Amino acid sequence: MRDILSRQGCEALQSLRDGRVLFAFDFDGTIAPLASHPRLSRVPKPIRLQLQTLAALAPVAIVSGRSLADLRRFFPRFPGFLVGNHGAEGLPGNRAALRSACHACSVWRPHLCRLLRACRSGDDIWLEDKVFSFTVHSHSPSALLAFKRYCTQDVLRFLPPMRFLPGKASVNLLPLSVPNKGNAMRFLLNRTRAKRGIFVGDDETDEDVFSASSEHIVTVRVGRSRRTRAAFLLRSQREIGRLLTALIALRRSSR
Repeated sequence: MRDILSRQGCEALQSLRDGRVLFAFDFDGTIAPLASHPRLSRVPKPIRLQLQTLAALAPVAIVSGRSLADLRRFFPRFPGFLVGNHGAEGLPGNRAALRSACHACSVWRPHLCRLLRACRSGDDIWLEDKVFSFTVHSHSPSALLAFKRYCTQDVLRFLPPMRFLPGKASVNLLPLSVPNKGNAMRFLLNRTRAKRGIFVGDDETDEDVFSASSEHIVTVRVGRSRRTRAAFLLRSQREIGRLLTALIALRRSSR
């Protein structure tokens, strides 16, 4: 993978200098450092200020697996787009899909609680209920593996279908009726009338954007991965400030 901050990467970024461009970012592991618990996450003040500066120059979106309410807690007056639940929340026109997702989660909820009690080892595994999706968290790979094995039981075959999407120290359960991050990115491009864009993310939940993007989208994965479809990498989350600085400079130079 090519480094987005290398000379070759900076040449690719030049395509974002002029015209209508959408700048989109994942939250955890991208604009916010990964934390041991979602409630402990923080967006560094310099990064928050840089996002606000960029949003004054071009459309900006945060597209996250977190719930929309949770994102608003971090960005109460964000001047751009906030999209939660892996692309399901924050976009107009998908109320029917959200109702279907809410119903699917209500059916799954008691079964998930029972399964987690069955495979729990101390406090190694816990359920984050985001109304329209679930995330099972654990820093124990064996606990997550045990959970996946329980989810293959026959009883789950009669529940509404869910997509199991691995994350970092987690497994996401997404109803099939809702948009994913790739769908959200396409919608936002149309909504903002952007001809080009960039998306920066850090794990498997962002591959829906990376795998669906065209040559008009610069795709950047934070950290190395052999299986990613992203065209470029950002070596670590600590370099997100450098990337934002470069993007702001690009947009200012076009004025």
